[in-house]
Amino acid sequence: SKAKEYLSYVKNLKPNEDIIFILKYLKDYGFPEDWYEFDPTIARSFSYSMGPIWEVEIPEAGYGMSVLGGERYDGLLEKFAGRDIGGTGFGLGFDRTLEAAEIMKLIPILSVAGQVLVTIFSEDLRGESLQVASALRKKTVAVDVYPTIDKLEKQLKYADKKEIPYVIIQGPDEVAKNVVQLKDMKNRTSETMTIEEAIKKLKS
Repeated sequence: SKAKEYLSYVKNLKPNEDIIFILKYLKDYGFPEDWYEFDPTIARSFSYSMGPIWEVEIPEAGYGMSVLGGERYDGLLEKFAGRDIGGTGFGLGFDRTLEAAEIMKLIPILSVAGQVLVTIFSEDLRGESLQVASALRKKTVAVDVYPTIDKLEKQLKYADKKEIPYVIIQGPDEVAKNVVQLKDMKNRTSETMTIEEAIKKLKS
């Protein structure tokens, strides 16, 4: 049939000069040759699309669907701007990308909810406490920051009520020495240590 003939014709198309030029660029930049391939059957439904179409897949995720697609949009820009303006762009499939990241275990999982409470010693030291909290979160430690300025005793009761196992205290002395107090709420013991040591202990 005509349809089969046309499909066979399309499947047997070879890269033109533009595609060959692009593929050479990819090779010269050091991309492994099994990272890309020419597929003449790819098509986009936008009438303003021009030139090569790109689709990005993540084979490590275990499914053969593209997560990113793009091409030149010269026709679209000319339609709205009234003059010939070159342009390129991509559209990201957010759900597919997030699913692939989860499959490949690229999204960090926080240890537990509310693993440590960072107290606020005073308004003057609020910034230092927030910096400590940020450093912990960057290492995937689940952090609660006490929301207001209250007596330390009240902040510790808050940790008890929420069953947060550890509390970090950083007063003027600790700030001056660039250390923190890490309080074990179960054993009611405290240790003074660097933030790096605290992170190591909390992740152990």
